[in-house]
Amino acid sequence: MSLTRPHKLSVQGALGDRGREMMRGTFESEMTLYLFAPNNVPKPLAWGTYKKEPDKHFYMCDFYDMADDLPDIQKFCAIVAKIHLDSMGKSPVNKYGFQITTHLAYVDNDNSWSDSWEEWYARALKRMLDEEEKSHGPEEELAILTTAMFEKVIPRLLRPLET
Repeated sequence: MSLTRPHKLSVQGALGDRGREMMRGTFESEMTLYLFAPNNVPKPLAWGTYKKEPDKHFYMCDFYDMADDLPDIQKFCAIVAKIHLDSMGKSPVNKYGFQITTHLAYVDNDNSWSDSWEEWYARALKRMLDEEEKSHGPEEELAILTTAMFEKVIPRLLRPLET
């Protein structure tokens, strides 16, 4: 097969059952993003297990050099909004969530289905904050910010987007 340009690949790997779950979750979630923003997400190519190393798993996608600069905020927000608008109503169960577990590094995301985006996001963020507290202990300033986030920011930001 001849390509018109050098084809660079990005390959990630992880070990064990959690590693397999991480690579599958990455592939599935990136495929979903790619469906709605193919010009803004590297194309996912494959995920699987190494034949000769059955405890080692991989995820592979196209590789792109990333710019060190911050993206133009208006263009970036337009892309995020387009993904949300284009994906509305495409859930297999007509709810917010995702059909499999995804991860933020080694922390699994609670993607279980929710009736509202606000409910889903709050639960997912709480999971991350709980992991942070387990890892580093409680912090007074973070607790104050967390309360404001859950009582004010999340409802005011996400609730209007559901109507």
